[in-house]
Amino acid sequence: MNAEAHKNNQLCGEIYYPGNRIGVLLVHSLSGTPHRLEFLAKALVRANFTVLAPCLSGHGTDPANLMKTHYSHWLEEVKESITRLKAICEKVYIVGDSLGGGLGMVASLSKPVAGIVTMSTPVFFRRHIIWNMVFKTAGKVMEYYVKKDSSYKSYQKVPVRIIKEAYDFTNHDLREAISKINAPMMVVQGKKDRIVHPRSAQYIFNNIATDKKELIWVNEGEHSLTTGSGKEKVFEEIINFINRQAKNTNGKAH
Repeated sequence: MNAEAHKNNQLCGEIYYPGNRIGVLLVHSLSGTPHRLEFLAKALVRANFTVLAPCLSGHGTDPANLMKTHYSHWLEEVKESITRLKAICEKVYIVGDSLGGGLGMVASLSKPVAGIVTMSTPVFFRRHIIWNMVFKTAGKVMEYYVKKDSSYKSYQKVPVRIIKEAYDFTNHDLREAISKINAPMMVVQGKKDRIVHPRSAQYIFNNIATDKKELIWVNEGEHSLTTGSGKEKVFEEIINFINRQAKNTNGKAH
C-alpha cells in the first residue's frame, strides 16, 4: 500500500451520529471522504440531528479504486442511505458537497426527502478546469488529474475518466433532474470558487420547481465551504434552514 493509500484508508469509514428524529444525510464530493465533512457533521450533531455520511464506492482508499466505479453506483448508495435514515427518522434532509449535491438532487426524485441543501454543486465548471482536468495537457491525454491544493482529507489525484463521467452526469442526469425538484432547497455557493462557476448556483435556484428555495452567497467562499474560514456561518445557515423546514412541515418525509 502506498503512502497516499495508507493515509486515505484511515478515512474510508462512514460517519454516523444518532440524534433526534430529524435525519441529515451528508454526501461528500468526488474524490472526497465523509471526514472532509466532519466539521459540518459535528455542528449538526450539536443541533441534535441524526447524521449519516456514507463513504461512496472507490473513495477513501486508493485513487485507482475509482476506476472500478461509476456514478450510477454512487447514486444507488445515496438512495440506500436515504432509506436507512427514513427507517429511523421522521424527516430526512440531504446536504451535498459539490457533486454530492447533484447526486442528492437526482436521488431525491425516486427517494423523496423533506429538503435539500447543495454546496458548490456544479452545473457549469470554470473553463480552465474543463480543459486541464478532462481533456488534454501538453498534447497528450492524462490518466490522472493531480490537484494543486492540499486536498484536505481527499485524494490528491483523480482518474481523468472518472472526472469525465462526473462531467457527463452533471450535463445530463443533473440538468434533467433540476426542473423536477419539488423539495424545499437551499443553494449555497462561494463567490471565489475556482472550480465551479458561481452561475451554477443561480441556474439551480432559477430552475428548480419548488417555490420554497433560498440562495446563499458566501462572499469569501472558495470551492470547499466546509473547511474554510467562513464555515461556521455556512453551518449556521444550513441548520437554520433545516429547522425552518422541519417546523413548517408535519408528518414523515415522503
